Amino acid sequence: DATGTGLALLAGPDVLPAWRGGGGLTLHVADKPFALYRKNTAGKRVLDQIIQQSTLIVDLHGGFGFGGIADLGIVLPIAPVVVWGSAGGDFAVRGSDGPAVGDLTLIPKVQILNPSRTRFIGFGVQLPVTLPTGQKDSYLSDGGVNFAVDLLAELRVWKLRVLVNLSPIHVQPKFEYGDLARQFGMDFGGGVSFQMLKALALRAEGWGSVSYVGAANKASGEWAASVSMTPSDVVQFDLGFGTGIGGFAVPSVRAFAGLRITAPNRKDTDGDGVNDREDGCLTEAEDRDGYKDEDG
Repeated sequence: DATGTGLALLAGPDVLPAWRGGGGLTLHVADKPFALYRKNTAGKRVLDQIIQQSTLIVDLHGGFGFGGIADLGIVLPIAPVVVWGSAGGDFAVRGSDGPAVGDLTLIPKVQILNPSRTRFIGFGVQLPVTLPTGQKDSYLSDGGVNFAVDLLAELRVWKLRVLVNLSPIHVQPKFEYGDLARQFGMDFGGGVSFQMLKALALRAEGWGSVSYVGAANKASGEWAASVSMTPSDVVQFDLGFGTGIGGFAVPSVRAFAGLRITAPNRKDTDGDGVNDREDGCLTEAEDRDGYKDEDG
């Protein structure tokens, strides 16, 4: 999640406060992230060719809030290290190891229901657009524009946050390989976060996609468990682990760690861009008698 209002991957309907922004990075470590397999005479799946031996990917991400009801997230993946495998086959291998850049994603989001105001339920819509800024020969770019419509729902009960993401429309550049095809599809995901301590949350989430085209491997899915540590409103640390559930191009093992730094909270409770003490919007702790500033 680019703005840090959701979980490790799933987005929440919350948006960043008005004129407040932040940024950070998430580090992904993968072993054999791109490999081809075949079935032997006994029908067993065996490794046939390794295109990429190992990859280190850094997702640079940030966001900025507008008016308390919308924000814009940005994600740019950079691979400082790509170790290539064997040459030949259907997929070319670059001649030397080295860095590479992925596609830039812009994520505008609008909040329709604020869970802090409804007490337990939230809803929002985001429209991620991915631009082909990456290096296709490093398999970090789709070579075209991706677009999706994401519906974001949230339920808050006690110390739990339950998030559901559904993208009934996801359009991407056409890709075909044998019976496999990708162009039109649907994305989905669900997750839960438990606020174990004030600064510590335990999270579990799963996500996947379904292709509307092609004859094989139409569905795929992954899951991850993570820990989120927020020692202050400004700093957040993430640490997680996950695996693939099934389908095309899912990892056997994935590990990730993240750091986010957000602009200090100006105590703008109502999200109008004006400091609480300037517009009379105080928290219960600051205004113990229940009235605004004008009561003296």
